[in-house]
Amino acid sequence: MKRLRSDMQEISREQGKIKEGQRQVREKFEAVESECELLRKETNIIMQQSMSTQLRLAFMFQI
Repeated sequence: MKRLRSDMQEISREQGKIKEGQRQVREKFEAVESECELLRKETNIIMQQSMSTQLRLAFMFQI
């Protein structure tokens, strides 16, 4: 009976470690998603600036 309790306690500790690991992975994944969204926004801004510059250059060379 003592062995069973000991095994159950060990399993419980291992499950706690697994849950903690899953929580850490989830936090890292959310951070990566957030960084990805930020990079996407920055890329869109750069694309818009590039288009604006190209339009200005095209207009300048038409004159």
